[in-house]
Amino acid sequence: MNLAESAFGHSLGGLPGKVTCMTIQERVERGAALLDSYHSTWYRGIEVDRLTIQNPDHCVLTQVFGGFVRGLQYIGLETNSGATWDHGFCEIVNEREIVAEWTQQILRRIF
Repeated sequence: MNLAESAFGHSLGGLPGKVTCMTIQERVERGAALLDSYHSTWYRGIEVDRLTIQNPDHCVLTQVFGGFVRGLQYIGLETNSGATWDHGFCEIVNEREIVAEWTQQILRRIF
């Protein structure tokens, strides 16, 4: 069992034993584009100073949809899939970097 499997109960990227090779920027861009397609003004509801990925009470999906799981259901991602990782909705190591990238995506849409 690799780190991803022990942390999430599955492998990242949806392939057994494979971890995605996407950068944090690519993952967050992918997640932001997905949010754009379902809720074009999603960024307006984000309190950037409270944003965190590791705490589901303050993550992007909770701030937009009122809950992490509710957000995943709304945009059509499964809770226990590598897609949450591939879209920048979860992170176990680089919290600061992923929050900074989400902040950039939000600010680009505001300004």
